[in-house]
Amino acid sequence: PEVGLRLQYAATLLKTRQDVELAGILRQLQDAPMNERERRSFADIRRAYIIRQADALREAGDLVAAYDTLAPLLSEQPDEPQATAALARMYAANNDYAQALALYARLLERSPNDVPLLLQTANMAVGAQDYSYAESLLSVALARAPQDPEVLTAAGRLYRAQGKNARATEFFTAAVA
Repeated sequence: PEVGLRLQYAATLLKTRQDVELAGILRQLQDAPMNERERRSFADIRRAYIIRQADALREAGDLVAAYDTLAPLLSEQPDEPQATAALARMYAANNDYAQALALYARLLERSPNDVPLLLQTANMAVGAQDYSYAESLLSVALARAPQDPEVLTAAGRLYRAQGKNARATEFFTAAVA
């Protein structure tokens, strides 16, 4: 089949989490001649696959294998936001919240109003028990998306972590309203 069809199939495999078959398709496509649009599509699918594999290894507790999986992507694209965020999650899994927060801070410099990124960084800050930083990030997120259930839930988690259960309940209630 032509490259475009195989890329569509690869995208479907990615969405349906059929990673074994996807890995085979990616290997087949790796050296195939592609136009610029196809090359971008291939790179996007490959990046998402690598990050998902690294995250799965991290969640399984194998940080060395997770890093080894992610390292080639980081060396090819050192400023790629999703790869950098995956690396930050690895640092956090190793309880190195300072390094994780430094990576997220670098990402926020480029996208200071990115609500999902603000939430991820706030969650790291809560993990590091840097509640004032988490609160400042969440105040920006709340200003950008005051009715977003994920933002409200993140605020609830922050206040629960601080032992401010009444305040946490307000945000959790608002999130499900």
